[in-house]
Amino acid sequence: MIAGYSNGSVPADNDHMGWTQLMTQMFTGLTFDSNMIRDVQWHRNAGNEAVWLFTLSHRSLLPLNKQIDDWIPVGHCSDLPYLWFYPDIWETYNASNADFAVTDYMGGLWTDFAKNG
Repeated sequence: MIAGYSNGSVPADNDHMGWTQLMTQMFTGLTFDSNMIRDVQWHRNAGNEAVWLFTLSHRSLLPLNKQIDDWIPVGHCSDLPYLWFYPDIWETYNASNADFAVTDYMGGLWTDFAKNG
């Protein structure tokens, strides 16, 4: 299983951050992605061809994310500030231009989905 997620490059035994990142990727795939794929297959088998997914990979220091050394993991619910634009987050934290671009993009995705299904 490690080989499938490590792209053939396994961290050294003493590379604790490398192992933390690899294990995070593996268990994200196992716990979230595999369930999303199962749900998509269920909807498609039921005749619904228009099934949409998104995975947030934007790394930011908005308050739902934590920085560990040089690594900023994208955690569960990290998309919420971009969708709901909580004023206390955007006024308090130093949001980057990239954060605002992600907000615009995700807002467009969600409103297009609401309009068009």
